[in-house]
Amino acid sequence: MNKKKITMLSVLVAVTLTASIMMSFVLAASSGNRSIPIQLPTEPSEQSGEVSGVVPFDIFDSVDTVDISPQNVKAIIGKLTRPDSYSLEITVSLFWKEGSSDTVRRIWVKDGCTKVTRLSADGNAQENTIITKDRTYIWNDGNTQYYEGLNGSIYADDVLQIPTYENILNEDEAEIITASYENRSGEPCVYVQVADNEYGGIRGYWVSLDSGLLVAAEVYEKDELVYRMTASAYSSFAPEDLHFQLPNGYNVLLNG
Repeated sequence: MNKKKITMLSVLVAVTLTASIMMSFVLAASSGNRSIPIQLPTEPSEQSGEVSGVVPFDIFDSVDTVDISPQNVKAIIGKLTRPDSYSLEITVSLFWKEGSSDTVRRIWVKDGCTKVTRLSADGNAQENTIITKDRTYIWNDGNTQYYEGLNGSIYADDVLQIPTYENILNEDEAEIITASYENRSGEPCVYVQVADNEYGGIRGYWVSLDSGLLVAAEVYEKDELVYRMTASAYSSFAPEDLHFQLPNGYNVLLNG
């Protein structure tokens, strides 16, 4: 979120906006999803949006087409799981009357470890965070010193400033406006649109049918776009171990 030459007022606005947006993702606990067998959909085509093709078997239990609706979308998404290892890039954009800001982060996940690197405007690494099952490590790129502490309630999604599809499972079914299959930048997705009655807006989620990851999200407050998250450069290949090395050479993946 930090940008050169941004005024202090804009910084305060952006921070306040971020807090408001992230609070909108902190939802009441779900009343629970019934564990029912479900036939999951084939992926929609890019041209027509109609169902065609076959969804990979390693993602879904079956490939029979099923109609999606606000009533069953939580059960469908509840069948998805994140890959054990992957990498991708996430851009979080905040919008307010005076302007906007973009924050780009790269993420690597492997064997229960997550590495997040925040990039500068020119694409250079700025801040690094590694989160393991028990501990969190943070350091500025180029520094030899780093922070180390117990995890507590810190999660990678919090560092990334993103919701996850688990947020959808906690949504009140009565507030789900739309559920459909939709392509997002060529990615076959489940799209869910949720009314935010508390903040007077709408939240939208796009969950990839290929990876099971949330690939986009948007938040509108009174018809004004205030938040957008987009994921790109997804790779299902396991990241190299060197991504999980601390400045002193200690590798938390291999030795943690």
